[in-house]
Amino acid sequence: MNPIGVWWRILKWLRSAVAALLVIVGALLVPVGVLGYWADQTVTSPARFEATIGPLVTIPAVQDQVAAGLTSIVKDAWDQRTLTSLLPKASAKAVAAREAAIQKVLPLAMRKVAASPEFGGIWRSLTGAVQTRVLHLVSQPTTVTAQAGQVSIDIMPLYLLMRRQVVLAGFPELASVSGPKDHVKMIVKADALDRIQKVYRIANPIGHWLIVLAGLMLLAAVAISRRRRRMVLIVGLLLVVGSGALIVTKSVGAARFDKALATTKLASAGPDIYRQVTGYLSTLTYGLLFLGFVISALGLLVVLRRRGRPEKLRRSSAERSQPAGEQEAISEPQLATAGVPAMARETPNWPVSSKGEVSD
Repeated sequence: MNPIGVWWRILKWLRSAVAALLVIVGALLVPVGVLGYWADQTVTSPARFEATIGPLVTIPAVQDQVAAGLTSIVKDAWDQRTLTSLLPKASAKAVAAREAAIQKVLPLAMRKVAASPEFGGIWRSLTGAVQTRVLHLVSQPTTVTAQAGQVSIDIMPLYLLMRRQVVLAGFPELASVSGPKDHVKMIVKADALDRIQKVYRIANPIGHWLIVLAGLMLLAAVAISRRRRRMVLIVGLLLVVGSGALIVTKSVGAARFDKALATTKLASAGPDIYRQVTGYLSTLTYGLLFLGFVISALGLLVVLRRRGRPEKLRRSSAERSQPAGEQEAISEPQLATAGVPAMARETPNWPVSSKGEVSD
């Protein structure tokens, strides 16, 4: 057996095996990489974070819950004692009536606050500040400490907006009420940031590079495959399958999210919240689906075009790809079909001398 032919067969088998392994692993990593990239961009990109979290306050059910929270804050701050100090000449009965009127109008006033553009700006400012501070802490090479590791927000701008809305509702005496002394609220403590930092150090590289690794593996599978045209078609179909898996995963996540909110006051807003949070994931998923369809169409077009080539050209291309010593002998019928003259097909019978030389 020709050693060159043996090594050639081994090389072809290895190429096929490695290409198959790369395309399988790459196809499995694509959906995971898309999920990781979506999560990483949603959390770490300021623009993407604002585009995801900012519009949440435009959902009516979310505004209702925000208004309820603001109402409880104001009720605790503006009690009868506050009104007594603001209305020193009023009788106790008049102060009580005024307090009842304020408590009655507060829910509607806070609902207007929650739906106002000013509140949307404050919401974006506060959430953006929290994201910036948390990312600054967890991205540090050192461990978060109790002294430096806390995230707080100042709610004074929100308080001033609430006070202005109540004053406009017909209670001018509240315009002189000062803000709360504890207007700086702690959002995230150091121990929680320490856990977030550990997750961030693992998840951030995965979100950045896993999708790149999956793409490189698919490209390498096409490059080393013996049948590149067919491999291009396979890669496109696997991308379509991966995007389908993402669509199914997103649907399952929506059902579980709705179930988790079913017992809360945000139950009616569950679908809207999930749709807003996963909007960028939907964009990535359908982008991957479109890419898969395009690659599949190109691969199918190339495969069908190759099948349409004449048999004689395909055989000639296959023979040229074989190494020396492995090319098969062409039979007499094949030579006749190819149009080789009979005299050229005959092997001359030259006389050979005893020394191995051809004699005349």
